Amino acid sequence: MTKPSLSKAFLLLGLLSLDVSSSSSILTTQLEAKNKLNVANPQEHIYVKPEASRENHRLTEEAVNEFRVYDFYSRQADHYMKSEKVPHILPAFPGLDAGLHGHW
Repeated sequence: MTKPSLSKAFLLLGLLSLDVSSSSSILTTQLEAKNKLNVANPQEHIYVKPEASRENHRLTEEAVNEFRVYDFYSRQADHYMKSEKVPHILPAFPGLDAGLHGHW
């Protein structure tokens, strides 16, 4: 065998010995994480609930403001300052209505 043929043989043996099931599960996990947006939502993040922090604002009882999120950034900061677990990248602002109904 020549040197290039020997290299190809070792490469082929290496590829045959790969554990395909574990590498495909790693790839699947990476794709799922990539497809999930890093946006705060009321189901996962307590600080984005629309009914909180409404007492110091006018017109909170108006229908257009029913699902409006007030003081998002200060509530987010307070939450993570008290928390033991802080993500490397904080979830983004979900929009005026906490991402519940889209932008009006």
